[in-house]
Amino acid sequence: MTERKKINTLDHAMRFLVSRPHSEKELRDKLTSRGHSAADIDEAVARLIELKYVNDEDLCPRHAQSRLEKANYGPARMRLELARKGFRDTLVEKTVDELYLDDQNAHDVAMRAAVKKIRTFKPGLDEQAAKQKLFAHLTQKGFDMDTARKVALDEFDSLQESAHDPG
Repeated sequence: MTERKKINTLDHAMRFLVSRPHSEKELRDKLTSRGHSAADIDEAVARLIELKYVNDEDLCPRHAQSRLEKANYGPARMRLELARKGFRDTLVEKTVDELYLDDQNAHDVAMRAAVKKIRTFKPGLDEQAAKQKLFAHLTQKGFDMDTARKVALDEFDSLQESAHDPG
């Protein structure tokens, strides 16, 4: 490995990080796809970790919080999203456990997701069809069956009121 190739690998890595933070795995995958050698990638990533430009322990919870606020993901979907980013399983579990400390937090997130979804329903949609769509939406968002059922079926009337409140 020449010194020039090592600098080129580090330069590419820095360019990726300018646009947004990347997990270690994402960065390794991008550098590999650009044809950099494993040894050069290892060296560049180690240097970036040392400089704290790559920090999965910091990025994982920040990314999860962002997805929670913007996409209202449930615990299962959040695990999948974080795993796709390449975070270690133990870090994913710790992050998800901290985000959804109790069932109430998951329930609150499911309620927000449900209100947002109900606002997209066409006027005149049959109530049973609306409940089914809402239940399916919540399970796709990563909420367990009990939470999805409770929110979509048991709390449907209050959700409709919330969805149509102007405030």
